[in-house]
Amino acid sequence: MPKEKMRTVKRFGSKFGLKPRRRLNEIEGGYVGRLQNCTKCGAKKVSRIEAGIWQCAKCKHKFASNAYRVS
Repeated sequence: MPKEKMRTVKRFGSKFGLKPRRRLNEIEGGYVGRLQNCTKCGAKKVSRIEAGIWQCAKCKHKFASNAYRVS
């Protein structure tokens, strides 16, 4: 996989192998950089505050969901 697609995990280098780094890249990609859809207003402005706690920047609705992705 090219380095630009693995940018969140390149800090580990080749220390842990490719498979664990790909899994971590998929998990971190869910809450770093990409915004999710709000469950209340539908706007694509939800960001992760903590593990499992999300907040919409538009309507300020705070809710709990999965740790890495809004479900």
